Amino acid sequence: MGQAQYPGSYQLSSLSTMVTAVFAAGGALKNGTLRDIRLIRKGQVIESLDLYEFFLAGDMRKDKRLKTGDIIFFPVIGPVVGVAGNVKRPAIYEVRKGETLQDAIDLAGGVLAIGHLQNVVVERIEKHQRRIVKSFNIAVEKQNAEDFTTTLKDGDLIKVFPVHDEAEKVVYLEGHVKYPRSYEFRPNMRLSDLIPTYDALLPEPYLPKAEIIRLVPPDYHPEVILFNLGKMLDGDVNEDLVLQDRDRVIIHDRWEKKDIPEVIIRGEIKNPGTYRLFENMTVRDLIFQAGNFTERAFMEHGSISRIVPGNKRTENLVIPFSPEKAIQGDS
Repeated sequence: MGQAQYPGSYQLSSLSTMVTAVFAAGGALKNGTLRDIRLIRKGQVIESLDLYEFFLAGDMRKDKRLKTGDIIFFPVIGPVVGVAGNVKRPAIYEVRKGETLQDAIDLAGGVLAIGHLQNVVVERIEKHQRRIVKSFNIAVEKQNAEDFTTTLKDGDLIKVFPVHDEAEKVVYLEGHVKYPRSYEFRPNMRLSDLIPTYDALLPEPYLPKAEIIRLVPPDYHPEVILFNLGKMLDGDVNEDLVLQDRDRVIIHDRWEKKDIPEVIIRGEIKNPGTYRLFENMTVRDLIFQAGNFTERAFMEHGSISRIVPGNKRTENLVIPFSPEKAIQGDS
């Protein structure tokens, strides 16, 4: 009877219990209780079954055996609270009189590892007039935490927010390095602990300058500290600076600071285009990179067009050469 899905009379086996009857009747309606299902026998309530204990903990000690003529009565649902945020089972839960904030969090499976315990918020409707917000710190041991024993009221909404994303006890290595990521910060940690050798860098780092972005208290505004990466790696203790918590060490690519030198090859060549200029690169090297000559190439004459500074302006200097002699090694 009461707020059951299918109230009525049921013929059950002699071994049936209260839970058997509850399932036979389809459980409770949305507005029916799950925490005070009553067994009435000869006009007397002889047991009150809390299905939360059965579903969440497997506790069947109050699951009484039924007798002919017993009545299973579903009262209207009692006070409810919502538990939202970083808990294992966020949901709306029915609470019994006197249950506390800790009881509701336990019903929700406990707080996730990323839950922020220092400011658990409870939104509450007060006297059917206004909505208020209460904050609780539940980060201490249960037996010493008064906030854990705060009694809940019907309609409370408990919110467990996540811990702030920004990490502490960490330094960051960024930019032109093999492993840009966060690293554990340790007391008296230096740059050489983060970048011990050239092997920690990608090819062609910019050695004259690198940066530390440091958050300076009390307002944690950022400041830039420059150091000579090359000297630090060569053992200069003056450049091996002491790091602080949440420092960001940024290493630059050499070519971020200036243009990559390039040369262009055109004409009767298999892959004409732009190529990087390496140290001591010759005409023969460039021809080889460009895939060598086509069959129509005139091997007796080629030219290099070079921009050079003049007295008043830049000038275009044309240098003739023999492609055939160049590939034979003539300097």
